[in-house]
Amino acid sequence: MVTSKKKRVIKSKESELPELGIFLMFKDVKPMEYATNQSACYDLSAYLPESKAISVWNLNNRKRNVYCKKVPHLETECIILEPQDRALVPTGIQMDIPVGYSFRLHPRSGLSLKEGIKLNNSEGIIDSDYYHQVYVSIHNNSGARVYIQNGDRIAQGELQLTVKHTIRKMRKSPQQTTDRVGGLGSTGK
Repeated sequence: MVTSKKKRVIKSKESELPELGIFLMFKDVKPMEYATNQSACYDLSAYLPESKAISVWNLNNRKRNVYCKKVPHLETECIILEPQDRALVPTGIQMDIPVGYSFRLHPRSGLSLKEGIKLNNSEGIIDSDYYHQVYVSIHNNSGARVYIQNGDRIAQGELQLTVKHTIRKMRKSPQQTTDRVGGLGSTGK
């Protein structure tokens, strides 16, 4: 016998939800949006108008400016990232993050797998007191040239509650409290 399971839906009042303000700095900026109704994170897109200079670092940590340009086989302006290049890609968006929250940037799994593009710092954290344009720091982790086009979804992000805590200086080293023996890597593969 097959039983159908209904998803439990938790309803809340709109007024109880925190509000994330966004400002689109230019009229052609692609706003953040959820890809589906069940998406956990917003998609953030590259804002790369023609002739805009983007800061790019190579494998030897040498910085250069790469200019957004039209490439014959692509529809929109793009930047070209060589293998192992790192770039600071603008989104054209400023955020008004509520006090007590931060906005977390995560890599897009499909982009990481298919193109080798990941975030430089694994996760970007934008504090509530940051009000400038949001940039996404990406890395071409592949051995091939990658084209990042204007409007490409390059990261995903979510508003997170910041949980503050205190730090207590201890006089003695922590002691074993479970049956675990060993340190890093001790629980197996």
